Amino acid sequence: MNKIVYRDEIAKIRSIDKIFTPNIFFISTPHILHPSFAEFILKMNNIESSNIEIVLKDEEECPLVTPLGFPETEFKNYKLIINPDHKYSDNNENSIVILPYGRQIFENPSIFVDKILSIRRKIGWEKLLYVPGIGSPMSYALLVYMGIDFFDSLNAINAARKRELLSPLGNYNVDELDEIPCNCPACRGVEETFSFEDILQHNYYMIYQELKIIRNTIKKGKLRELVEQRIRAKPELISMLRFFDKKGFREIERYVPLVKSTSLLVITEDSFNRVEIKRFQQRVIDRYTKPMDTSILLLLPCSYRKPYSFSPSHKRFNLVLQEIENRYSIHEVIITSPLGVVPRELELVYPVAQYNIPVTGDWSEYEKKMIQDLLKRYLENNRYKEVVIYLPEELRKITSEIVRDPIVIESKENLTSRKTLDKLLEVLDELTDKYPYISHDKRRLEDMKSFLSYQFGGEIVDVLTRDSIIKGRYPNLRIISNGKQIGMLTQERGYVSLTLEGAKRLASTDKYYVEIDKNFKLRGSVFAPGVISADKEIRIGDEVCIIQDGELCGVGVAKMPGEDMVIYKHGEAVDVRHRI
Repeated sequence: MNKIVYRDEIAKIRSIDKIFTPNIFFISTPHILHPSFAEFILKMNNIESSNIEIVLKDEEECPLVTPLGFPETEFKNYKLIINPDHKYSDNNENSIVILPYGRQIFENPSIFVDKILSIRRKIGWEKLLYVPGIGSPMSYALLVYMGIDFFDSLNAINAARKRELLSPLGNYNVDELDEIPCNCPACRGVEETFSFEDILQHNYYMIYQELKIIRNTIKKGKLRELVEQRIRAKPELISMLRFFDKKGFREIERYVPLVKSTSLLVITEDSFNRVEIKRFQQRVIDRYTKPMDTSILLLLPCSYRKPYSFSPSHKRFNLVLQEIENRYSIHEVIITSPLGVVPRELELVYPVAQYNIPVTGDWSEYEKKMIQDLLKRYLENNRYKEVVIYLPEELRKITSEIVRDPIVIESKENLTSRKTLDKLLEVLDELTDKYPYISHDKRRLEDMKSFLSYQFGGEIVDVLTRDSIIKGRYPNLRIISNGKQIGMLTQERGYVSLTLEGAKRLASTDKYYVEIDKNFKLRGSVFAPGVISADKEIRIGDEVCIIQDGELCGVGVAKMPGEDMVIYKHGEAVDVRHRI
């Protein structure tokens, strides 16, 4: 049976009899032999033949399919579902689905993306998908990112026939090269002219090497970065990624964890379309509400070091705020690319605390528009009496066009200079005297409510914070009610983790619940076969309450989307933290 070893968004590594996917079916004919390192072999009389067999290396051969007839058959314990356009009714989890005509539509990025998404919507994202005749070192990372598990070596053979060496940067005709840009075993062995067999062996090494690079990248949670590097070699691949980001957002978003330990690198303009970034922006606009009693909005620049408040520049900003008697009437919001608008309370969440972007001081037209659109929508949802802009010159211009009657602090000196900070202090000190005093304890509770509005949505905030106070030293803050801890915000997760007391309150909202079978023995994790129903809004990394026979029995962290907990018959659904 399949076992998911690693997952990076919708791309996944599985083990099949100790062989890993994504992988390649190497074509083998009497005249074109598969390489010695091939793990999956596609046997044919010749490439144009309809007599095809697939075998696992060192395993018994079993018939597969023809490019013409496509009958159903058995591949070891794997059932082959050949035509995904027909009504899909197979319930066998161990199945490989084949898109037979993918090669014909591959050169049309929009149509190809539509077809892959259509298939995945029918079969789910757990079944293996094989698209014959496509893929190269340039495109494998993108295709795996889109959810394709198997490729074949047809393109490597065709390239060799045209005397082309494959590489992640494109194809090179060996007869046009002054120097061979490769030192693989096939290229090292050539003394004079490359033969067809020499080129083919090089191409085999390249495609196999690229799949191993991809699998290692998935393990590190960095597949998206590799995709953006590889597709720069071919404009059509850039178009395909952009179509997939736009059309497949709903599918991808379900599988992107809320909490990740790896940094998010913004390396191209396409990085701005990453699910992590778009989801954060959506939640700030659709869920988040500012601390209720704050009257003054202070717009600040981001910092290289994360979280922002731990950086030298933001420590200086904080020293200024500490000198203001009514400092808690001020709400700090950071303006940054690629995230746009980041309220101070959210600086610990992923990807705010983990992103890294090249800093040049120049802002692209896309970045300007993105910041203006998000700030405008944020201010429509969150009202302030005053807005103070304390930003570098370019950002001052960008934000001033959106804010009505802002107080702009201009300076030719650095924003962290003593002279400029004194000007900030003077302005804020005068402004805060005009508004009601807010105590430290009251503001901490309001900040926590704002944070919870982002994490859970506004309907749940009052339930979790009823009769509560906030204790602890930032960033480790505890929600306490009647002497009992409801939950705790930690820097490690960047989210509030609930206790059983908190889970009781969450359970009363009928949100973020996972209902398990009454016969399921809750000893450790909750596995998908034991789940009866679950909130469809649950995402990987969400806090969830576990319900059994109508009663709360535990609390933990979701390890798969709520919908999948009900559908799938294998895998960890919830990592249980506390149980009754």
